Amino acid sequence: MQSFNVLRYIKKYQIFIVAVSLLAGGVFYLIMLNKQHYTATAVIRYTNERAEEGLAPDGSDIDITEIYSEEVMSKVFEQMGMEYSEFNLDEFRSRVVVEEVVTPEMEAVQEAKNEVGEVVEEKPTEFSVSFYATRKDSREPEEFSRQVLDHMLDAYIGLYGARHINGEVSSNNISKLDERDYDYLEMIEIIDDSVQGTLENLLNKANNNYYYRSSDSGYSFADLYHEFDSLSKIDINNIYAYILNNRVTKDKEKLLNKYRNRIADFFRKNGTTEDEIKGIQEIIDSYVNMMRESGNTDISSDYILDNVHEGYVQDENNTEQWNPADRMTSYDTLMKDYVRDRESFEAALIDVAYYEYIIEVFEGTEQTGTGVAVNIEEETGIAAETEEGEEEEKEGRPAENTEAAEDNPEEAEEENAEAENLPTVSKVSEKEALEQMDSRMTSLIERLDELYKKLSVTNSEYNEYAGAANISVMTNVVIEQQYKLMLYAALIIVIFACVMSILVMVVGRLLDIFEYYIYRDNKYELPNREGCDHYMASFRKLLPDSFSCITFKLSDIQQKNNKFGRDKTDEMIRDFANILKQTFGANDDCFLAVNGIGQFVVFAKETSEEQAEAYAGVIRNAVMDYNRDEECKIEFEYGIAETKKTGIYRIKVLLMNSLYHIKPAEMTE
Repeated sequence: MQSFNVLRYIKKYQIFIVAVSLLAGGVFYLIMLNKQHYTATAVIRYTNERAEEGLAPDGSDIDITEIYSEEVMSKVFEQMGMEYSEFNLDEFRSRVVVEEVVTPEMEAVQEAKNEVGEVVEEKPTEFSVSFYATRKDSREPEEFSRQVLDHMLDAYIGLYGARHINGEVSSNNISKLDERDYDYLEMIEIIDDSVQGTLENLLNKANNNYYYRSSDSGYSFADLYHEFDSLSKIDINNIYAYILNNRVTKDKEKLLNKYRNRIADFFRKNGTTEDEIKGIQEIIDSYVNMMRESGNTDISSDYILDNVHEGYVQDENNTEQWNPADRMTSYDTLMKDYVRDRESFEAALIDVAYYEYIIEVFEGTEQTGTGVAVNIEEETGIAAETEEGEEEEKEGRPAENTEAAEDNPEEAEEENAEAENLPTVSKVSEKEALEQMDSRMTSLIERLDELYKKLSVTNSEYNEYAGAANISVMTNVVIEQQYKLMLYAALIIVIFACVMSILVMVVGRLLDIFEYYIYRDNKYELPNREGCDHYMASFRKLLPDSFSCITFKLSDIQQKNNKFGRDKTDEMIRDFANILKQTFGANDDCFLAVNGIGQFVVFAKETSEEQAEAYAGVIRNAVMDYNRDEECKIEFEYGIAETKKTGIYRIKVLLMNSLYHIKPAEMTE
């Protein structure tokens, strides 16, 4: 058996070891590449005055969950053009990690305060914000994670400015209003309400941010306020007047029914308000009566309020329990409720008067709607006024010029309308009035849409400006890989190389052991006949040129056994095998095997017939030296066959040819 040589096995299988190790490293790299996380991280700091107290500019608590809120992530999806069918918004939110940044100095201060028993009141103002992406998200996950984090911080800064500094802007609820099922008067009422709310919002923004001007829209909040104010005072009022003067409507009966229904709704609502006012009034009256009946100016209000508000009540077990009241709180609440309900009631009267006025205009009646307000108060029992003032007002009106009416009825109608404070009906035809109304309304809505767009752009830019003024991004976005794939792949290659080296050594040694017991002759320490057959089976293709087969055969083995004995003869055969091994063993291109009793075969690569003859001569000389000192002489024959010379390129046929040309070796000196 061959000696155990580590380098021999590694050298023999070095290509296999390198190939498997590189393949393992490549497979690991490709698998982990798809699982690799690329994390983008940036550090932000809250810089407003009360940030160290954990408070935003509006006094609310700083909520870091707003950074990855659904509203912020939705804007990221919108800005990056990501489809919800391809990406999951909640999953992206779960990838965001916000952590406090605690410096060594801060830790030292906290430890020092904790040692003396002081409470650390300062809250962290710096936070690291990170987001990771994978190759499933993009072919360039590093850049993708950077973009998501950049957009997320921009969206959050804008949201922070809108939510905690600037406040929300008035929304545009009049877009495509002319395409909905509204009459002209309803449309202008909706527009007027929207514009008034916007003006109130803009006035506050203009006063607080007088010098701010948007770089995108070119407008300041003051400019926008003046634009909306101009539309309100001129365009909207003109359209109001045009509608009333020309009684413009798409469907007169439908419009009037809507206003009648509004009046009915106010009656129903005011019925509830009336009951509340009556209840409050009764409590106030009882208070006054008790003060009058007491006749004692020393009685405190507590005594009276006790009798008004306090008393025994029954609990769940029907047991009477004393129910004390917070007197001053109850009284204050009582008066606030009274004022609130009274204001609501009076506002309803004004709205009803307006609706009644609209009905009168489109019906062409002369009633002013004052009587309606009086009737409402009479029904509720709140007011004791009569319509005397109205009658007196009617009696005091200038008499109509009947003669002028007879001569010029149209002029009389205008004068009467002016005397009744009713809109004057113009001479515009109904068709022309509708066309002009459509044109005016469309133009107004388009101008308002444009203004609302400029307002949205201006407000959004200001939110970003205000947010950036209170939140600073302290660092650039840094990208980190979760795994250092190249380093890990190199380690995998080295580990596999070591493992494969150990494996080939074990397998190689096992093969040596197997070959030793199966393919080797233990007596001569050479491959046996099965080993020779196994070697020849490896040559499935044609042999190359200059491939030689040398066959050696010892002569008279049987006679020597009879003459010198089996042991002496076996020793002679072993000595001849050693001579062959010494001659051919150092040459890796030669294969020496035992092919039978006293028969040996040598397959020599890149060996011509002449070189084979030289080998045979070396062996003959060695045998002659051996025979001088030994009683049992070595006598042998040999045969040589070369592929090129014989034209035989099959190894078994070449072996047979060498046996065919076997000849005795000349032992003469």
